[in-house]
Amino acid sequence: MNQKKTVHITSQGKGGVYKSGSAALLAQFLHDKGHEVKAFDTDPTNATLSHFKGLNVLHVNVTEGNAVDIQKFHDIANRIVGEDGPFVIDTGATIFLSFWEYVGQTGLIDFLDSQDRRVVIHCPVMGGQELAETLKGFSAICQMMPADSIVVWANTFHGEVEGNGKTFEEFTVVRENADKLLGIVRLGDPVGSLRGKALQSLSETNRTFKEAMADSSIGLVERHVLHGVRKTIWDQLEGIF
Repeated sequence: MNQKKTVHITSQGKGGVYKSGSAALLAQFLHDKGHEVKAFDTDPTNATLSHFKGLNVLHVNVTEGNAVDIQKFHDIANRIVGEDGPFVIDTGATIFLSFWEYVGQTGLIDFLDSQDRRVVIHCPVMGGQELAETLKGFSAICQMMPADSIVVWANTFHGEVEGNGKTFEEFTVVRENADKLLGIVRLGDPVGSLRGKALQSLSETNRTFKEAMADSSIGLVERHVLHGVRKTIWDQLEGIF
């Protein structure tokens, strides 16, 4: 995949499911692969990604009062067409419907494809109580996207991404949209586990792996844990991209 021509967009209708955290991990992975990542945070209420100072994120408030400012979306799309990527764009749960309405009305995916830009949607699906709602968000995105265009981030912080004796891949909505899936990244550690706590800590402190492991107050064992977490995620992304 030519990352200079690739647009990565995180999207999910449910808030608090590690969407911005996924965007931060993706941006770090692409940076570690030697790419000059251009990251945008379009969340008008919880601009989490822009708090990661080490990622040099541009915050674009795409709302004007209570309304969505369509021109702000146009401006980002024009930059995507006019510049090299890779681009990482974090969209907020509060503008989920507005964003996809914009995508549909403009035919944005087809337009970007005509401009030699490939769009990949990164959609978190969370286990536990959030599973049903995040599956709805995944299903809605599938209706808008072509084949091989969606990466699911299976988040097990609050429970396994499974139900009624079925794994994620066995869910009806997943089987019906299997052609849309480009890959799955599994955040496979409960939030209370050692590795889960390490990953959560990065989000809570808005730090990259590089920043955390350069912290002199972090011990060798803690760095070893962070290295293991990063390798697990990076290996999965490497298999997709």
